Amino acid sequence: MNVINKELYEWAKFFKATTWEEIKMLAQNNEYIAGTVLRLKKLSDDEKIRMQCEARQDYERTIASYRADGIRVGREEGKAEQLLRLICKKLVKGKSLEEIADDLEEDVDTIKPMYDVAVKFSPDYDVDKIFEEYKNEMNS
Repeated sequence: MNVINKELYEWAKFFKATTWEEIKMLAQNNEYIAGTVLRLKKLSDDEKIRMQCEARQDYERTIASYRADGIRVGREEGKAEQLLRLICKKLVKGKSLEEIADDLEEDVDTIKPMYDVAVKFSPDYDVDKIFEEYKNEMNS
């Protein structure tokens, strides 16, 4: 086999190789294949690093999204709990649904679900228990 055919044969084996071990064996006998292996390894490592960076960025975006959702939900619950607290104070004073809505400058339809839950807890009006019950009713 002449030199050109031998080199072509080695390159053909290189392109046909399916494992790094096969490629390393070919690289030991051919400096050009060895250089190509080094470049391939570097590109492969760079691809892994790029994929790791992308995965990390995706993870950070997901965490930021969850955090923002948590803050939003927390604020909404805080507002609802404060409104419920005010409704309970008005109930203790014996006010009707319409009077409470007027005092709080809210629509009757807005406060009615909270009002309906709160009146079940008369006369104690434990806001924490009422709020838990309200959340359960809203989620069912």
